[in-house]
Amino acid sequence: MMAIHFSVLEQRLLEFPCKQSSGVSSASLEAAIINIRQEHYLQAESHILVFLTCNPSDKVGLWLLCYLHCELLNFDKVLEIYEKLSPSIKNCSDIPWAYIKLRCLASINQTGLDLKAQFAAIHECLSNEKSSSLFTQIAWIIFRFSTKGADSAKSFLDNFPLKDCIEYRRQVARYLMLKREFDGALNLLHTLVQKLPTNPALLIHFAETCIDAQSTSLTLKALNEAYNRLGDHPRVLPMIIQIKLLQRQPSIALRASLLLRSYGKLHLRSRTRHISNQITSYEATGRVSWFPFLLQKYRHPLISESKGQLSNMIYHLSSIESSLSRDLASTFFQTNQHMIKESQLVHNPCSNLRVGWITPDITPHPVSRFLYSFLRHASSANNVSHSLVGVSDNRNNGTELFDLFSSLDSVSVLDLGLKSFEDRIRSIRNSGFDVVIDLAGWTGGEFQKGFANRLAPIQVNYLGYFASTGNPCIDYWIGDNSLFPSDHKEWHTEKLLRLQRCFIAWDPSPHFAEGKLDVTGPPAGPVRFGSFNHNRKLSDQTLKLWGEILRRCPDSRLVLKANSSSDPGTQELLRRRMLRQGLNTEQVVWLPLAASHEDHLNQYSEVDIGLDCFPNGGCTTTCEALWMGVPVITKSGSSYVSRMSTAVLNGAEMPEFCASSEADYIDMALKQVDNLMWLRSNRDFWRKKIINTPLGDASDLLNHLCYEFRNLCSLS
Repeated sequence: MMAIHFSVLEQRLLEFPCKQSSGVSSASLEAAIINIRQEHYLQAESHILVFLTCNPSDKVGLWLLCYLHCELLNFDKVLEIYEKLSPSIKNCSDIPWAYIKLRCLASINQTGLDLKAQFAAIHECLSNEKSSSLFTQIAWIIFRFSTKGADSAKSFLDNFPLKDCIEYRRQVARYLMLKREFDGALNLLHTLVQKLPTNPALLIHFAETCIDAQSTSLTLKALNEAYNRLGDHPRVLPMIIQIKLLQRQPSIALRASLLLRSYGKLHLRSRTRHISNQITSYEATGRVSWFPFLLQKYRHPLISESKGQLSNMIYHLSSIESSLSRDLASTFFQTNQHMIKESQLVHNPCSNLRVGWITPDITPHPVSRFLYSFLRHASSANNVSHSLVGVSDNRNNGTELFDLFSSLDSVSVLDLGLKSFEDRIRSIRNSGFDVVIDLAGWTGGEFQKGFANRLAPIQVNYLGYFASTGNPCIDYWIGDNSLFPSDHKEWHTEKLLRLQRCFIAWDPSPHFAEGKLDVTGPPAGPVRFGSFNHNRKLSDQTLKLWGEILRRCPDSRLVLKANSSSDPGTQELLRRRMLRQGLNTEQVVWLPLAASHEDHLNQYSEVDIGLDCFPNGGCTTTCEALWMGVPVITKSGSSYVSRMSTAVLNGAEMPEFCASSEADYIDMALKQVDNLMWLRSNRDFWRKKIINTPLGDASDLLNHLCYEFRNLCSLS
């Protein structure tokens, strides 16, 4: 069998299938190349192995075998083959082994690797290879992307001689993604996938790009194609987890996360990415009590910082009152002190007050709805100007409500979502705000590093987060006397600022569902308790207490919101937890997920009495329940997260619904059962209660906030 010169091989290997000729020997490397490009991978491997049987040390054949397994994402096999090669073959300057090494490095779990040493070794390998090789030039492009960034790789892309080939176009798509030109990258890869519909590496690349570019039209199709071709592959599973969590199918996400962990237990070297979404898949089924015991290697900030994992962990730990959230936040800011370049910003006492509301989420999310309810009362006569500043990385998350907010008097909108981190900081500082408010804390899209670099003279944690941020550069944490009682002992780095009224206002606008709907009618039959809180809030303590209430009211029902009908596993996991806590699941009524927010609110027609969760209680859910005609019973805790419903109910002048103990909680529920006829006849009582109490006075809330902001500026 004749060997093939590498320059001939790579020229043929980079061609599109339509350009491949079939007039070659069936027992040759050229036949293998044609089969690779035509995606006949088994035939290709057969040709290569037959060739290597006769030519076991042929460096071209061995390289091609490694390339084939790279295309099939069998990187463990690639490394196995490479590690058995003789030094003379590994060091051959005619063969672009650096390309193979880079593809393997990009696809394995890099935790614990000395990446500097790895890239130094690859750089030496590249420097020794012939620069005329097309795959060596592609390797230089990948190397520059990995070590120097998009701009450094651009000259290599421009000088690449064969632009009508698959690998070049994939690298161009990568460049476009790094430059945040998402549509261009998607269009380029989509065209390639249509030409090569079963290429595993390309399918993965396209699916991952769809997710990173947040393409609502292409992501599901791309992921389905990758899954149909590759099944439970370790490069597919992280995407399955992410998408199924977004689709409210956490048990499917949990299955994928456990499969992914099994790959690690088998010591496979395939990349598993970060574990953030794996943790969230547990959280979304309510299984959070073990989070404080997470192994050190997964919670160390230097590791956890990757792609939102740290923020997820701090958020989850704060929601269950774990002190570990404090430790993680403190260590994060101490560790990243070198990245913080705090600026000395000073308030101008002669100017009008300028307030910046910083958020990553300008959609009909609860924070946006609360914010709009009081900013619509802003007036230029008050000498206060407000700016809504969007800092979201989510390209589908930045403009939905911008027009609505910008139409308000004395409110402007600044969209910084697609700017670099440095440009966002520069733009916010140049806006000259006197006060900036962090509306996210450690929730998704958080901007903690931005606040750590000091954006305004006064920085405030308010509304969007239920705990201290732990950020030493955020000066104040706004609440009220219900959230911060006189004996408040919760850890915090900010100074506490207590509003002399309820910390929020529920004053629905007709722009949102709650402002369009009438109070729902009552259910029929035996009393129906209910909770529309997220699964993560259904703690074991909560389920046990609800079980006791149901035991004492054997004819009663507990109405809960189910997850997607295509995810029965989540319901089953919750049922098992309920049974362990003594809650009779035969008394539980599962409502389907609503198709719209209007439908969600109308589902309160199925509930007589709302039961709050603890320690992670409701806030928006409590407001919605009252507004739609359902009173809510809460158990007041000792932290912000466990006192939000207490603040809402006190704001509505309903302290009699705030229990101080589990026994009081049960007694309050039973008392309302005795009052069932009145509750069903007076559903509109609770909406009137909101309207005529501080909870419903958004204009008064804005006045209190502006008064406090002026005081803070006068003290600075």
